[in-house]
Amino acid sequence: TVVSVYVRAEWRGQRITDGLIELCLGWAREHGVLRARVAVITSNASAIRCYVRCGFRVYGVEPAVIFENGVYHDELLMGRQVD
Repeated sequence: TVVSVYVRAEWRGQRITDGLIELCLGWAREHGVLRARVAVITSNASAIRCYVRCGFRVYGVEPAVIFENGVYHDELLMGRQVD
């Protein structure tokens, strides 16, 4: 499971996260991991696009996972095979 990927605002748009995800997948391959997973807040469109670019697909939704400023947020559950 990949947890808490964050890139500073001034570095966004340069596909740095794509490279980080590929490094994680490489580590997973070397250690015999078969499937990688991420969870992302449904309103985080840029993160969702990144994970889709990296081969992740939605397999479910976890409702009301995060409570922030009086609002509950759902998470998309995404996964992919580690090739």
